[in-house]
Amino acid sequence: MAVFGDAAHRTVFEKAAAMAEAIVRNHPFNDGNHRTGLFAAHHVLGLFDMMLVAPDDEQRDVIMKLGDGTVSLGDFSVWLEQNCVSRSRPN
Repeated sequence: MAVFGDAAHRTVFEKAAAMAEAIVRNHPFNDGNHRTGLFAAHHVLGLFDMMLVAPDDEQRDVIMKLGDGTVSLGDFSVWLEQNCVSRSRPN
C-alpha cells in the first residue's frame, strides 16, 4: 500500500502489525477478531518469509492488549520484530 507514492508501512513488521490492529480494533466479526488478527499477522509475516516464534500465551496476551489499546501499533510492530525469525536460515 502506498500513500502519496511512499510506502504506508516501511517494514514487514509494520505491515503485519497494521493488519492485525485493523482487525482487532474494528471488530469486523461477531467472534474471533483477536484470533483472526493474530492469524493475519502470521500470514503477512509468512509472505515475507518470516515466522513468529513467541510462545502461544505471549502471543495471546499481546494481541489482546493491542485490541484494548494497552499496546500501541508501534509497540506491537517492535514486539513482532523482536519475536520473529527468518524461515530460510542459512545452513
